[in-house]
Amino acid sequence: MIEVKVAMTVRKGILDMFLEGKKVYEGRVKKDPYDKIKAGDYVLIAEEGTRCRFIIARVPEVREYPTLEDMIENHWKELWPPANSKEEVNKVYEGIYGDLNLPALAIKIEPEIYFEGFLEKHWKKLVES
Repeated sequence: MIEVKVAMTVRKGILDMFLEGKKVYEGRVKKDPYDKIKAGDYVLIAEEGTRCRFIIARVPEVREYPTLEDMIENHWKELWPPANSKEEVNKVYEGIYGDLNLPALAIKIEPEIYFEGFLEKHWKKLVES
């Protein structure tokens, strides 16, 4: 049985990048609940706005960085594949968090299970538990 450690949402299109192997890392600010994710854990990643498409993924590695900017410097193409430069990725993360000087986690994602059409009532039960 797979135990999901953390559930998170991602913008539309990102789930497909994980499934296609283009996006390797999910970058998050190092805070609860993401700071509890360790190598070997499983996470649930749902597509924002729909919550009827998601993956359950194994996390083989979690890398800590002093800042989002440091994380982007090391993994920019693996964090945001459509970008042509790390400056573009900086703008994406600055738009999300407002500050690139926050402590960061690069969470490596290996999708194992893909679901589509999951019922909203079950999603709420998962994230509320």
